[in-house]
Amino acid sequence: MKIQIKRHKEQSTGQALVEFALVIVAVLMIIFFIVEASRILWAWVTVQNAAREGARYAITGRFEGPDCPTQSLPKFTDRCNDLRVASIIAVAHQNLSGLPLNEQSGQFEDDNYYNIEVWGVDEFGQLQPNFGGIPNNPVVVRVYYRVPIITPFFRPIRESIPVFGQVTMTNESFGQLGGANAGVGVPPPLPPLPTPGVTPSPTFTPTITPSPT
Repeated sequence: MKIQIKRHKEQSTGQALVEFALVIVAVLMIIFFIVEASRILWAWVTVQNAAREGARYAITGRFEGPDCPTQSLPKFTDRCNDLRVASIIAVAHQNLSGLPLNEQSGQFEDDNYYNIEVWGVDEFGQLQPNFGGIPNNPVVVRVYYRVPIITPFFRPIRESIPVFGQVTMTNESFGQLGGANAGVGVPPPLPPLPTPGVTPSPTFTPTITPSPT
């Protein structure tokens, strides 16, 4: 009788361990899934905001200068030939500051890979890359990011998840003014101004009238 009771206790203990192992695996998978889903959602919201802020800056026609705003970004040093495009990229990059960015990566499959693209419509109605667009025409700012999977349960299945944000806006009627007024519309022409100086007042000249006869 005692032996049977002991065996019963051993079987109950082993069954409890098996059930606990099954439950803890399921619980850990749920926790890891929540962690990864939160990270992916956070990255998606961040790239959407970066694209939106870049597009808002782009439609004003403004740009920073004379120094190139992307000269410290290895991925975008070749954009310095167009200060307006470089300024748009710099604004979008600034809004990606919360994400761990791989500044040296050139492959889309790499962890923490990112890229910022600017597309604009030219005077012929064609969408051109690395172009901010002309006034009153659309401009597109697109931001890519690769979210690495860090949990051991899901990393063997998928090493990273790509997210991207894209915003299209219409450029304002900005002109060609530079400096502090870059992006401001050209003011209307002024009317002709009078020449400064003293204007002589009119004088009366007596006239001779014939006497009556």
